[in-house]
Amino acid sequence: MKYSFILPTRFIDDYLKKSVFEILKHKRDDYEIIVAFNGDDFVNCFNERVKIIKCPKNNVSLSRNMAANISSGDFLVFIDSDAYISDNFFEVLDKNFDNNVDFLCGPNITAIEDSFLQKVFGVVLSIGFEYKHYLDYPRRVGVIMPSVNMSISKKGFVLIGGFSVDYNIASEDTNFCLKYFDYFKKGFIYDPDLFVYHHRRKTLISFFKQCSLYAIFNGKNFCLDLKIFLRNKLFKIQSILPTIFVFVFFTFFVYGLLSSVFIYFYLLNFLSYLFILYKLFFKIWKYEKDIKKLLLASVIFYVLLFIYGFNFLIGFLINKRIKDVYFVKK
Repeated sequence: MKYSFILPTRFIDDYLKKSVFEILKHKRDDYEIIVAFNGDDFVNCFNERVKIIKCPKNNVSLSRNMAANISSGDFLVFIDSDAYISDNFFEVLDKNFDNNVDFLCGPNITAIEDSFLQKVFGVVLSIGFEYKHYLDYPRRVGVIMPSVNMSISKKGFVLIGGFSVDYNIASEDTNFCLKYFDYFKKGFIYDPDLFVYHHRRKTLISFFKQCSLYAIFNGKNFCLDLKIFLRNKLFKIQSILPTIFVFVFFTFFVYGLLSSVFIYFYLLNFLSYLFILYKLFFKIWKYEKDIKKLLLASVIFYVLLFIYGFNFLIGFLINKRIKDVYFVKK
């Protein structure tokens, strides 16, 4: 067996069925599909090519590791259950893994059938991270990518201990990529031709809720990952800019009430972020020529700065050092 597709999920829903169907369209005999189900009871509505394993609730890292442990493929292909592969996905996998690539990632673009609002959320998520969501960035070596579209040799997966089960909700992909870099002293190969279509959240509330949850866990896990970041000289200030913005914004606002001098610092902070925001949107204009979509995305993005920065700070402050335990057998 060459490829093991691993799809962690809490629901057997239409998104998952679409994801599985798009893989099964490829009439090859060198792959398997493993659905790592971590929800309530389920009914297997797929054919014999699809294995469903029951996993503990609310731990996507453990679900992926359990699926990897029973997989028979030489390469593990991790796809989120709300994403589906492009038509030439297998060809790009073959091209890379047949040429000694060990760890491969690609972009996730907003699903074509998503609503206007979902596509706006896709634009918001792309700001500052265009290479993750658009297709014209060159092939290169990267360090961190989301696990929605991530493929790695099973040997490499086992050597780094799989996904850390303490990272059960978010930033497990950041930690996974950092562990790979720390162990092999190299990053993954980013191939823009290896892309998936990814559904965004359907409502503004669910989108903000998702980003808030990710921010809390990213803040919580920041302390755990910082040592690897610093040891490999990978830390970038951009990763905590929203939190710095929120801290400075509210600090100078409070002090501005006491002294007019701080009002100038407050305005400077506000204008500097406004400048950064529209500089980033100028880059997005290259891909999105819809002014209505961009204007709405700019408003949502600015609100999201406060939401993400505040929740990251909460996660950071309530962080507890947890012993790193790996499920994968070495």
